[in-house]
Amino acid sequence: MADYADSQYESHDGLVLYARDYAGTGHRDTSRPAIVCLSGLTGTSASLEDLANPLASDYRCTDASRTYG
Repeated sequence: MADYADSQYESHDGLVLYARDYAGTGHRDTSRPAIVCLSGLTGTSASLEDLANPLASDYRCTDASRTYG
């Protein structure tokens, strides 16, 4: 089971960004080194779970992407 938190940020010009933060230990530990993944045009945050979950115990893994709607 994935351990992550979803969040969104909307800029002043209306651009909405989505992020999935793989917490690993269940909390956002900002003292760990960060890895930022970009899922790209054809991927989704879910496609990175196999990579992010094992790394989340030592790193703060975050996937960021633009939302479309």
